[in-house]
Amino acid sequence: MRQKATRIQHADVPPELLLMNPETAPVADLIIRTTDPLPGEAVLAALDMNLLDDQLQGRLAASLCAPEEQRRLVSFRYGKRKREWLAGRLAAKIACLSLLGDGRLPGPDALPITADAEGRPCLTMEPPPEEQVFLSISHSHRYGIALASRIGPCGVDIQKIVPKIVRISSYFANDQELLLLKRKLTAKAETIRLTMLWAAKEALKKQLPPGRQPPLFHSITLRALHSVSYTSLEGWSFCCSLGEETATRKIEVYIYPDYILAYALEEDHA
Repeated sequence: MRQKATRIQHADVPPELLLMNPETAPVADLIIRTTDPLPGEAVLAALDMNLLDDQLQGRLAASLCAPEEQRRLVSFRYGKRKREWLAGRLAAKIACLSLLGDGRLPGPDALPITADAEGRPCLTMEPPPEEQVFLSISHSHRYGIALASRIGPCGVDIQKIVPKIVRISSYFANDQELLLLKRKLTAKAETIRLTMLWAAKEALKKQLPPGRQPPLFHSITLRALHSVSYTSLEGWSFCCSLGEETATRKIEVYIYPDYILAYALEEDHA
């Protein structure tokens, strides 16, 4: 199919969620490519966790989360984990509302985001949507982010750029990948290059079904990368292969101040 670009869509969300308006999040200008002739087949949403103080967390959980979600939230012992989990679920609800919303849905409390048998986030609304919705959630330091897709399985990852990535690079990057990154991204700091690679591999791993997820990132190999020009952001398309496969899969990677965002939407074999 012909590829097209659709700008991120944001749902008409309840006023409480507007305290964390996705337009102020780091993905506001992102463009998602789809191969479907209809717009709105994939949606990203992000929330600023700095705004989720204890009082607001309780209010949002009570008004916007289904009972099973509330039970899961209170099971966490530590405040940081509660905030991360809630931010990811609220971002997923915003993404689902944008993807499905046409005035028929009563609100995010009718969109329970639970875990499937493999622990992956899934939409369990009743009745279920006509088309299956695939979800992926990530969080890092300040932001919780979610990707909802009707295209097929998806994976998203957001990573804060930190110096530690250099010390652990041998766990996820081989010499050939490091040379390729340095050649193509010469002007970028080593921390940026390595965080881009980590986020790309993490997004691809999360897109794969549990039975195909590699146990180690060295089983995912970067083969090529090129810049993308369909967004105002600085973006790169990473082409990676799995194990001994010769076909590659595309992961879109974007550079923000202090953060790297990556997502995988389709197998997109090259």
